[in-house]
Amino acid sequence: MWVADSRGRGLSGRFPRVIEAGIHTTHSPARYGAMGEATLSQRVRGLDLIRAKSTVGLSSDTDELPLGGMTEAMHMAWLGYNEAAADPTFLPPTSVLAMATRAGAVSLGWDDQIGILAPGMRADFVGVRIDDWRYPGAARTLSSYLSQGSSNDVDLVVVDGRVLIDGGEFTFLDEEELRAAFLDMSGAVARSLGQTNHGS
Repeated sequence: MWVADSRGRGLSGRFPRVIEAGIHTTHSPARYGAMGEATLSQRVRGLDLIRAKSTVGLSSDTDELPLGGMTEAMHMAWLGYNEAAADPTFLPPTSVLAMATRAGAVSLGWDDQIGILAPGMRADFVGVRIDDWRYPGAARTLSSYLSQGSSNDVDLVVVDGRVLIDGGEFTFLDEEELRAAFLDMSGAVARSLGQTNHGS
């Protein structure tokens, strides 16, 4: 994570101006932490922005590693920010959830449509089953999900009132057909690249 002005200079120490200018930040902690880029441990600007009450949202990104989605980003933010701050209470689970929802919507400039469940807003939400061995008796379900859950646990996805995933399955496409088409296309691309490289 890096917040800079138009000349590329770091804005550390000038956060009141950042906030006044309405600058929002997003961070992909699952991607950058797993790839060893030390965005939290060596560059603590994210902590400074949060302390300054600036908007910091979460996003997901990927690279060579299978890093998952928003659940994994929330997991890494919860653990990573608290570790970097040397304070297990610096970023509570509810704040992590807000970073993934409301703050993300603000960062995108869509907070008038998404980010919270309220009358007049789009009905965008996910559901996670909490009836397996990880959750019964848990005093803090959200903490349990952030520590032990994954994107694979998402059972229901509703976007603008439309159910896209139900029971962990897509409602609008055949996942097996999609997987087969992806593998066929991937193989064709790999063969094409191999022929190109061999020919050069």
